[in-house]
Amino acid sequence: MAQAARRNSYGSVYATRGGVYGTSARQLSQEAPQQQPRERYTVIPGQNKSAERAVALSPVAIRGFKFALAALAALALICSVRVFLSVSTVQALEASASLQTQIEEARAAGNDLEIRHAVLSNPSSIQKKATRLGMSAPKTTERITVALPASTQLNAAGSISVSATLKSVQNSALGSSK
Repeated sequence: MAQAARRNSYGSVYATRGGVYGTSARQLSQEAPQQQPRERYTVIPGQNKSAERAVALSPVAIRGFKFALAALAALALICSVRVFLSVSTVQALEASASLQTQIEEARAAGNDLEIRHAVLSNPSSIQKKATRLGMSAPKTTERITVALPASTQLNAAGSISVSATLKSVQNSALGSSK
């Protein structure tokens, strides 16, 4: 920026390296030319035929535009709901198909377990496995008969009712202690 700004023949200031550009202001010492007085204009109010055509939109057109926008917004909302319901339906169908596959796999596994149970619970297969393990049937059998005390109570199914039996024992113990 050590270089001074130079003026060209039009009065513009410029510099070769400093980045100074522009137009200089006129000197105040120079005499300004005389200005001519301006003519006065008067405005006469009246009707302009093109002013009637210059009205932007009528109120009916504005209402129609608002109605069209409302209808478009309602249509967009309805379309959005339809897309949401379609997506939800597809997801539900996929979940249903997945559950159906799991049910089929569980049924197949249950069928395999039933077959294995039938094979393993067969008396002849049990006897064969017991013989391989060195087991045999007993040579003699004995029968034991258990007599139930009078205080033992049975339920409707024929098995021993513990609570009724305890009450009976308690009542008999209270009766014998008197």
